[in-house]
Order: sequence, then structure tokens, then C-alpha cells
Amino acid sequence: MKIINDTTVRLCCGGNKKCPIVEQQSNGLVKITDDYGHSILVKQEELELVPNAIAHFNTKQTIKEAADTEQLILG
Repeated sequence: MKIINDTTVRLCCGGNKKCPIVEQQSNGLVKITDDYGHSILVKQEELELVPNAIAHFNTKQTIKEAADTEQLILG
């Protein structure tokens, strides 16, 4: 992560020059601009739930991987 200023950060992603930019807006919204220049506005309180969503995806993937492995073992 690279801090651009008090309200803007760039989410650096390993050498990619076009990394997402996150900007805090004055109205309680957060603007996210992706690698392709597309932007969305999200309430900060909703954005704070994103780690929970990522954890869900990771758990779901782990469960799927375990099921796939079990199926390979059991044949």
C-alpha cells in the first residue's frame, strides 16, 4: 500500500503500475478506482465488511479443496 495523501491510498500489487486506488470522500463514502479506471462509490461501513467476505471466500475454497482431496483419496 502506498499513501498518496491523507485521503488516498494506492493498493500496490507487485510491480503492476495500474493498482487500485482507494479515496475517502467527505460524505462517508469511499471511492475505489480499479486497474482499468472504473470507479465505484461504497459506504465506508459496507467496505469494512469486505474482510469478512474474503474470509468467507477463503473458507469456501478451503472446504472445496478438502472435498476434492478427499474424493481423490477415496476414489
